[in-house]
Amino acid sequence: MHLIMYQIWTPSQNLVDNTTQIDELRTIFIDDVTLVYIEGMEWSPVSVEDVEDDGNTTNIMKWETSVNGEIQATGEIDLSDVNRELPTSFEAGSIQVKQKQTSTVTVTVYLDTTTSSNSNNYQTYRREYVSFHYSLFYCSHWQHVWWSYPCL
Repeated sequence: MHLIMYQIWTPSQNLVDNTTQIDELRTIFIDDVTLVYIEGMEWSPVSVEDVEDDGNTTNIMKWETSVNGEIQATGEIDLSDVNRELPTSFEAGSIQVKQKQTSTVTVTVYLDTTTSSNSNNYQTYRREYVSFHYSLFYCSHWQHVWWSYPCL
């Protein structure tokens, strides 16, 4: 008797601003709702010899999304609707960060006896802070090039 488990390879996170739908975010803005997508999942079945299936095989893939260890979203996908075809991507809920910090976003996937996590670090700022500093950089750059034209 043997048990079939899965390994998940090379998933990546894609953060999307809920309001503007801009994707591939590298910065999270405080109090903004940010959607989390997992993309590029590759599943590899692994047969474990001499281990009996305990009968807990289900057609439900569960996931949870957390920021710095605090779970902010959970969900499940019923794989019986798709003949247990394993997804290559899915929406893993939304997150919202309340303070300036380094935010570690982790998505953990559970399927039968398989658990896999994907984590990335993002800086979290107030939207105004980033806009203000971008404006300063932009103006100081162009003021240097066009010194006779005042930017600020």
